[in-house]
Amino acid sequence: MKKLQLCSAIIAAFLLLSSCSYFEPSVVQLKPPAANELRLTSIEMPDYIREDLNYDVVIRYSSEETPQITRVCFRWLAVPISSASPSLNCYAANGDFGTGNLCYTRTSSTGAGSSSFCVGASDIRADVPERLIVRIRPTSLQAGYNIFEGQAEYVADGQLRMTNPVKTPVKIDKSLDP
Repeated sequence: MKKLQLCSAIIAAFLLLSSCSYFEPSVVQLKPPAANELRLTSIEMPDYIREDLNYDVVIRYSSEETPQITRVCFRWLAVPISSASPSLNCYAANGDFGTGNLCYTRTSSTGAGSSSFCVGASDIRADVPERLIVRIRPTSLQAGYNIFEGQAEYVADGQLRMTNPVKTPVKIDKSLDP
């Protein structure tokens, strides 16, 4: 009986150690950005969006220095959503929960999307540390768009660079449109 308990404990320890190595890439992504690197960490805006209304988009970033942002570009995406995914399966599939507790995977293939639209530096507020506030006015929205993606262009070492993209789930409200 004691051998069975010892065997079970060894197997449990092995599984625990192997699961830690499985999640190692997520921990690496948390390291601070390199010198002159600007890394976007999140994007926030209302869950429900309507056409021809102004919205402030808040983009959080991490950087060792104050970045010189030249523009921020956005696009709307239509990503297939699985509503039948239990929560653990959602996270195991590298997913996130959108509005209404629907799971969408960050690695899933993207369906149709809009072309990019950009906002120049003069229309970007950076008066709050580690946050960019960008005012947008969505047009030509389609009901199938459910993800909003943003990416910033900045100057580092005299060269223009693009940041990583960040995404957030949204719902397009077409109910009152003519």
